[in-house]
Amino acid sequence: MDFTSGSASQQKEGDDDDGDDDDDDDDDDDDDNDDNDNDDDDDDDNDDDDDDDDDDDDDDDEDGDDEDGDDIDDDDDAMMMMMMMIMMMVMVMMMMMMKMMMMMVMMMMMMVAMMIMMAMMILKFEEKNQEEYG
Repeated sequence: MDFTSGSASQQKEGDDDDGDDDDDDDDDDDDDNDDNDNDDDDDDDNDDDDDDDDDDDDDDDEDGDDEDGDDIDDDDDAMMMMMMMIMMMVMVMMMMMMKMMMMMVMMMMMMVAMMIMMAMMILKFEEKNQEEYG
């Protein structure tokens, strides 16, 4: 009986080789194709996004700066600076509560440096706008 069960399992494996499982895999592929169909629907959504991008392109043509991506990078840098400033302010508050004066002074100096860097970025940005529009 053991041999027959072994041969039955071999027959199952043989069925696998015959392509039954391959058919199952094909069914899975069909499912994948269904997913791809859904992806096609997403592509349609992306086409809508492309339309939005066209609108953005119009905005880029008006601004003229966004084509290089410089303005976007500047905005990202400014946001990073703002987040770091807020984090530093929170750390300074915690240090005030814990009375760690040396660390607090160092954080204050770093905050001043960040403010100077932000001011320089803003001035650079304004100067670029003056050159283009002024």
